[in-house]
Amino acid sequence: MLYPLHELQRLWADPVAGMADAMAGWLRGSPLPGARFAQAGWSLLHRITKRYPRPELAQPVEVVASRPFCRLVRVLGERSTTDSPSGRRI
Repeated sequence: MLYPLHELQRLWADPVAGMADAMAGWLRGSPLPGARFAQAGWSLLHRITKRYPRPELAQPVEVVASRPFCRLVRVLGERSTTDSPSGRRI
């Protein structure tokens, strides 16, 4: 249910991000009064609507369960000293 809504939002946001980037570039260094504030607004809109890459995990992971749009992973790494004797994190 939520993934189609995410795709719909991306279809709307991609052209807006392109337009905002173009407008911010056009206003950059413009001598018009208030252009600096308008350029800042367009730059903010561009940063909000552009796609960011998914960050990679720095630690190795083990896939516990997998579904079509979901992976449940367990991070493999050194255990901290705050671990309980049962092996669960506190």
